[in-house]
Amino acid sequence: LTVWDEARQPFWCVSAPVVMTKASRDTVSYDSDGGSFSILYQDSEGRVEMRLKQMEYEEQYFVVNLVIYIA
Repeated sequence: LTVWDEARQPFWCVSAPVVMTKASRDTVSYDSDGGSFSILYQDSEGRVEMRLKQMEYEEQYFVVNLVIYIA
């Protein structure tokens, strides 16, 4: 993940292994039959929270929510 500033210069870059976990029941959407998953990452400069939906017939995931916090 790379966040760019107004001058199109890299502001914050993250490249790290993460763990994808099954989302808790209260974050599940009933609009799709696929599973719901979460990816969380945090370091001293920021945090990323990502929610994904598994596509019904393939091993593909669709990002349904992405939140970036920068310190």
